[in-house]
Amino acid sequence: MKKVFKVLVIITAIFLYLALGLSHLEIESTLFGVFWELLILPAFFLQFSLSIILIFLIAKGEQKIEKYSLLNFITTILLISSLIFL
Repeated sequence: MKKVFKVLVIITAIFLYLALGLSHLEIESTLFGVFWELLILPAFFLQFSLSIILIFLIAKGEQKIEKYSLLNFITTILLISSLIFL
C-alpha cells in the first residue's frame, strides 16, 4: 500500500505541474482548454484516492511517509487553486 501511495503522489504531482505550467502559457484555444481539463480532472481523482490511502496509512500507524505526506499536501493546495481558476 505504501508503494502505491508513493507512485500515486508522484503521478499526481506530474499531472498538476504540467497543468499549472501550461496554464501560464497564453494560449486561448479550444484545444488548450480540452488539454487543461484532461490534466486537471484525472489529477483530482488521483488526489482523492491519495487522501483515502493517506488516511488508511495514518490509521495503520505508518511512520515513514512524512515526505510524501508533505508532497500530497502541496499537490492538494495546487489542485484546489487550479480548480478555483478553472
